[in-house]
Amino acid sequence: MQRCYNFHRCADPLLCFTDDTGQVYVNPSVRLAVKSTCAIGDGSDCADPMSFKWGVEDAAGEPMAAERVAPFLLGGDNTEDVSISKEFFANGSTEFALSLQATNGKGVKSTYAIQLVHYNCFSIH
Repeated sequence: MQRCYNFHRCADPLLCFTDDTGQVYVNPSVRLAVKSTCAIGDGSDCADPMSFKWGVEDAAGEPMAAERVAPFLLGGDNTEDVSISKEFFANGSTEFALSLQATNGKGVKSTYAIQLVHYNCFSIH
């Protein structure tokens, strides 16, 4: 499996931070937006056309059902970048993983996941 895409930062750096272990903490006020970037510098083959599939796993690592997650993925789950509405966090979920499977024009698939923790007890300045 060849790594094509990765994501490791929020669209707005004021709404997230990463600790020394790579855990990402998020505090979305309106939505959580995550950008993917092609890792050409790492030797990936990002031949067009690229296709994307985003997913969400719970704290136990179990995939959340698409019909449960779909209403919260603004713009859908097959876009290069993804936004999750703030209502997703209203159910009390604090730890989850966001995954991305990218497939290049040659059919090579790459999967990347990032652990996220929702926090709302302090703000970043």
